[in-house]
Amino acid sequence: MIKPTITVQDLQDTDKTNRIINRSFEQVLDLVKESKQWPVIHTHGEITTRKNKGHQGHAYIQRSSIHGADQVTYDQLRSLLYLNHSVNETKYVKQLTDAVLLQHVHDGADLFWLGFKTPVPSANREFVELVATRETDARSFMVTSQPVAYNPVKQGYVRGAYEAWELVSEIENEQGDKQVEWICIQRSSAGGLIPRFMSDWVAAKDFHHDVEGIIKYIQSNEEGNPYIK
Repeated sequence: MIKPTITVQDLQDTDKTNRIINRSFEQVLDLVKESKQWPVIHTHGEITTRKNKGHQGHAYIQRSSIHGADQVTYDQLRSLLYLNHSVNETKYVKQLTDAVLLQHVHDGADLFWLGFKTPVPSANREFVELVATRETDARSFMVTSQPVAYNPVKQGYVRGAYEAWELVSEIENEQGDKQVEWICIQRSSAGGLIPRFMSDWVAAKDFHHDVEGIIKYIQSNEEGNPYIK
């Protein structure tokens, strides 16, 4: 089980909160660089999944992909992943039924309760996460999620925990065409009685579905998108 190192009390201290969030964004850049050397375990079209053994027994999983404007643009991903990140997740993550704001920490960082519906006989899962976003001047943004110790567990749910570091950047190919490079690293624990190896195996096997689901949602709902088929 991944144990949260952040408490609600920590988030009452502005200086400490800033250090926590700044460190998470430093980790994005470090992990993106490091993860490019991890062994590839799956390839689905333009989406590559890598895996590295993590601390506390849980594995770090990375997915990376590059997309042309015929699939998705930087601005489209920004509108869904950077703006209102957690609330928007309920639109394209089928199992995520609720994203409840528990605390507005400061601009670009919020504490959310996330409720997931899981198939019977598994119990539904809940996560309490500090979600932070930051954009650079170079058409690039980062999203981080960190588990927070929060009581009590909601009745009917089992508490899980996950860490995520995401980087979305606009780049150019050799012909000068705009593309989007999208990298996400995640480490998760489902909690309850699900074995660690099973939790990690499912997470790695299904990681590419996040990309496919988000792009499908954008193409189906973006008004005026000339690339909708």
